[in-house]
Amino acid sequence: MATESSDLDSPGGMDPQEDSTNETNPWLIGVVILFIIILVGVIAYADLSATGFITPPAATQPTAFITINDPVEGELLDITWAVPVRGEGGGLFEGNVIVQALSASGEVLAQEVTIIDSPEAGTGGSGPWSVDLQINSPPGTQGQILAFSTSAMDGSRVAEDRVNVGFGESPGAGELVKPENHLWSLLELNGRTLIDNSNITLQFENFQAFGFGGCNNYKTSYERRGANLNFGIVTSTAKECEELEGILAQESAYFDNLERVVTTRLENWQLNLFDNSNNLFLIYDAVVMGQVFNEQNSEIPEDAVIYVQLNDVSLADAESMPIVEQVITGVTRFSFPFMVNYNPREIVENHTYAIGVRIEDKEGNLLFINPAATNVITNGNPSQVDLVAEAVR
Repeated sequence: MATESSDLDSPGGMDPQEDSTNETNPWLIGVVILFIIILVGVIAYADLSATGFITPPAATQPTAFITINDPVEGELLDITWAVPVRGEGGGLFEGNVIVQALSASGEVLAQEVTIIDSPEAGTGGSGPWSVDLQINSPPGTQGQILAFSTSAMDGSRVAEDRVNVGFGESPGAGELVKPENHLWSLLELNGRTLIDNSNITLQFENFQAFGFGGCNNYKTSYERRGANLNFGIVTSTAKECEELEGILAQESAYFDNLERVVTTRLENWQLNLFDNSNNLFLIYDAVVMGQVFNEQNSEIPEDAVIYVQLNDVSLADAESMPIVEQVITGVTRFSFPFMVNYNPREIVENHTYAIGVRIEDKEGNLLFINPAATNVITNGNPSQVDLVAEAVR
């Protein structure tokens, strides 16, 4: 009876394990055949590629391009300020863009090199670029703005764009004055002079404005087109100054007014800023300023007279030409501050200027002098400097 039961459990008298093996073998054989076919194909493709019968697809190179978005064709540029030039580019060697201002005859008036603002700029990616051009040209002349990039192999141009422009200046600017070339000290805030012994400054550089607010250092962005000028939100350090009564309120009012500026004009010696109702509420002088030190911290006679002089020292074999002089009295010890106001229209950009100090007694005898010239204003020199005065033996 046990044998009959076993036969019924296995129909046809077949072993179940043998049946499973018969079903699996054809599947394994198919997989092996498919693998062999693929392997043979890969080997054949490699052989044909090596002999040149099949050429692998070449890597796609990004197309090189440069466009100038600002300024636009035919625009009259205000070269009283540095001229902002913006555009886009891509497919350039290391993302480099060379931007030039050209005269009508092709003379290079200004040049700056920049890089596309993109994390893929070095591998041909695209993105925006921008520069500031300080253009020296007679107002009322014609020229071009040119942007281009060169090949790393032979230096040839791989992409370029250019726009025809005119070179002009702001209304009322008179002789060419670039506010970005000077340090400005606030003279009036809302029609009032500043608190005694306080000082507020302003400088422009690469679309950033910054300075000293009387207590804290500050910075902000700015945008300009022609006579229109707008500042961004002002940020500052957070000192709590208590030496001068009202200094923080004055500083806060200054920051608020700076954010309200909409237009600017250079008139007489001064930089004037206006609100949207054309109210003149910020007036600045161009200055050279700093501190006068003495290494021995010597005493200064009570009746001594201090002269701080700004000179044009461009000609090596000629006497320096005085531009302006500040006279200080009542100082009895080092160090002490100085501030020389000057007319920015008298400054020639390719000239060299130096600031110096001398201290005399009441009879005119020289007591102290700074022995080395300290260059300022032009040729990349600062307008805020420290002077070291030495005793005359």
